[in-house]
Amino acid sequence: PPEMQAVVAASREEALEQIRRLLAWGIAAGASDGGLSSVPPVDVEIFARMLVGLAEGGARMVLDEPQVWTVERFTTFARQILDALAAAR
Repeated sequence: PPEMQAVVAASREEALEQIRRLLAWGIAAGASDGGLSSVPPVDVEIFARMLVGLAEGGARMVLDEPQVWTVERFTTFARQILDALAAAR
């Protein structure tokens, strides 16, 4: 129904805005401490939309096959990725 579509669209836009702000903060913080000084600028809008798309895809996986794609599996994966990114810095 159109009402539900409007709620989903508003929620998606809110999530995008939060991710944009987080990415901008993280990029600025990395640049200020010299960690990203040699890295070309990142397109925050593309990055944010890609992250939302990945999250939505992950949610669909969990809903479609919860016995295979468990929340715990995604949580473990997210921790592993964050740990790897932190170590690479």
